[in-house]
Amino acid sequence: MNLRLMFIYTLLLTLASYEVVGQEDSLTYKLSTGSVYSVNDNLPLYSHSNIGGIFDYDFNGPFAIASVKGTQWKNLNFGGQFVIANQNQKILLREIYVNYRLGPFSFFAGKKDISEQQRRPTEPGSFGISNNARPIPKVGVSFPDFWTLPFGGDLLAIKGSFFHGWFEGDRFIDSPLLHEKSAYLKLGNDKIYLESGINHFAMWGGINTLTGENLYKGFSDFYKVIIGGGRDGMTTAGEQNAIGNHLGYWDYQFNYEFENFKLEVYNNALFEDAGGSKIFNNDNLITGFNIKVKSNKEIRIKTFSFQYMNILDQSGPGLPDPTESVPTKAENFGLNFGGRDDTYNNYLYRDGWTHFNRTIGNPLFIDRALSQFYFGIIPDYGVAIVNNRIKSFHIGLSGQYKDIDFRFLSTFTKNFGTYAGLYEGRFAWNGIQTNPNFEYTFLEPLKQAYFLLEVASQPFKNKDIDATMSMAYDRGEITDNLGVSLSLAYNDVFERNQ
Repeated sequence: MNLRLMFIYTLLLTLASYEVVGQEDSLTYKLSTGSVYSVNDNLPLYSHSNIGGIFDYDFNGPFAIASVKGTQWKNLNFGGQFVIANQNQKILLREIYVNYRLGPFSFFAGKKDISEQQRRPTEPGSFGISNNARPIPKVGVSFPDFWTLPFGGDLLAIKGSFFHGWFEGDRFIDSPLLHEKSAYLKLGNDKIYLESGINHFAMWGGINTLTGENLYKGFSDFYKVIIGGGRDGMTTAGEQNAIGNHLGYWDYQFNYEFENFKLEVYNNALFEDAGGSKIFNNDNLITGFNIKVKSNKEIRIKTFSFQYMNILDQSGPGLPDPTESVPTKAENFGLNFGGRDDTYNNYLYRDGWTHFNRTIGNPLFIDRALSQFYFGIIPDYGVAIVNNRIKSFHIGLSGQYKDIDFRFLSTFTKNFGTYAGLYEGRFAWNGIQTNPNFEYTFLEPLKQAYFLLEVASQPFKNKDIDATMSMAYDRGEITDNLGVSLSLAYNDVFERNQ
């Protein structure tokens, strides 16, 4: 294990143990066990996605999870989670963290799932960091809640974050680093307000396993990653313009509090490089709305979500950068360079926007490992995501009937593969350009639907025990599959006198 990570984990365990033993405090702990099974060798999408990378794609069988969380002892939060769920029945330390609040600031170290508010359980998953993969170890500081500015008549507020993290080894670029930051401005009051902000992520540094080169060249690289800059000679709008693999999105939200419900309307303008990062670029987007209902009826819908995603354009089909065979715009068929953004992929960071072989962001993108269950071995042109040009519509809802909570997700997608697949390489003009008989898995877009129905209740006299059952169903031109899951969880709080 990386010595820095060992030091962080040791420090966190020491801090957590000190607070539990040395202070009059309280702990929340949770023990859960269950089983998940599917008709095919692999699980349906909503059986394995957005649960923190607990299950491998081909997992079938029992699992067990133990977690502990301490909150609000002199503004200190800490926690950890162990999982036994993969095919080899190994114990996975999935979460371990400490978080300290000081005024509006939050100081964090460790690895932890994103919050429930960030997760939006009635949606497919965020473009940047969702709950689809294991949490990435990181340290940093944030304003997690909007902080009202002393000027502006209580109508202006800000929040933001800045993190530095470490990806796993055993990648083409071994042990790269994570840069993550966000900045938001809020205008309005509690009833009606606008939010606007940017979320920026970068995978950078690491060791090139092909050449042995250390891609971290000094602190100046860190500064250039922060500002999205590049080294001398990097002048195009494509991948050679910046150090590392960059992606992010501009986030615009409108919120209005009605008497009986709250309306949230949002638009995420996605970017992968300087060419797509213009503030009002909507060529690639995720847009939708959430309605959060206030009701005391016996049957009630708590949240209704609609989302539309279109990630087809990716700055167009022009090559990302000039090559020896395509040095000018004329050889690029009259198209500007800076195209084929190849969302979540990168020519150098060939494992892409993944962590332990799972997409970090939206799970509708099909990675190399999952594609083998769907299609067998297909050309991937040396990158991790084999399907990143997607159109999708999504409807989700959560609610309650008497003492039963329920959640329903339905996602309808049209999958176009990648530009690299269409042209037999991201920096090539072959494939459909030169061969009228060219065969490609996504030559005709593949339609696919994904569904989830989940119910949860407390059916026993002991109300500390939760029971959850879910059924996931995939139907379409990519895969047909059915999976079911049943779990029991025991929750309790250990308290001592203050």
